[in-house]
Amino acid sequence: MKIARIVVSLALLAVVAGAAHAQGGCYTLSWNSCTPQVADQAFTGPAIYKLVLSATSVDKPNVGHDSNIVIGPNVPDAWRFDDAGCQTGSQMALSNNAFNKACPSMKGTNSLTITNFGYDPGSKIAALRLAITYDNLLTIVPATRYTLWVMSFDHTYSVAGAGTPGVDCGNADQGLAFNVEFCQMLQVDGFANFIQACPGNAPCTWAGGPQVPTVPASWGRVKGLYR
Repeated sequence: MKIARIVVSLALLAVVAGAAHAQGGCYTLSWNSCTPQVADQAFTGPAIYKLVLSATSVDKPNVGHDSNIVIGPNVPDAWRFDDAGCQTGSQMALSNNAFNKACPSMKGTNSLTITNFGYDPGSKIAALRLAITYDNLLTIVPATRYTLWVMSFDHTYSVAGAGTPGVDCGNADQGLAFNVEFCQMLQVDGFANFIQACPGNAPCTWAGGPQVPTVPASWGRVKGLYR
C-alpha cells in the first residue's frame, strides 16, 4: 500500500515537473540552522556538517514532499557520498525529524522515504534526492517553519588539498554550490505544489562558493542518477 502510494507520487512528478508555480510556501537551505539562514559553511577540519532544508508559509494539507539538491561544479572526493565514491553512503545520514523544537518536522503518520545521493561522472555534479510520503498531514500552521530534511555529512576522513587516495578524501576546502532544483509539496488533491526559495535567501554554498547555482540537471539526467 505505502509502496504503491510513493510510486504514484513520484510518477506524478515526472508529469508535472515542468509546471512549477510559486504559491503556498517557501523553502530555506541553511547550514546547521532552520532560521536565520546560514548560507555558507567553511571546512574547518574533520567533523559532521549539517545542512537543513526547511519550509514555511505552507497553507495546504499534504501527503508528502519531494526535493532535489544539485551539488557542484566539479564535485571532489570529499563530497562523493555515493556508493562508489570516496566517502560512500556510510558517511551520510538523512533525517526528516525535527531539527529543533522551534522547527518541527513536516511528517505525517506511516511515512515512507526514498532518498539517494547520485553522482554523474560526465558532468561531475551530484544530486541528492529527498522524498517522503505519509498519511494526510491535516494540521499545518502557515506561520510555522517546518523541518523537511536534516542532511548530516560526516567529513571525518576529509582533508584540505589533494589528499592521499585510499587513505582520506581530498579537496574538502574546494568551493561548491548547493542548488535546490525543485522542492514541492504533494497535496491531498493529487497535485504537486512547487515552492520557491524564501525571500532574502542567499545562494547556499560550501567553502565560499561559487556564488552562482550549479547548472540544473534535466529531468532525464536527474532520473539517471538514481537506481
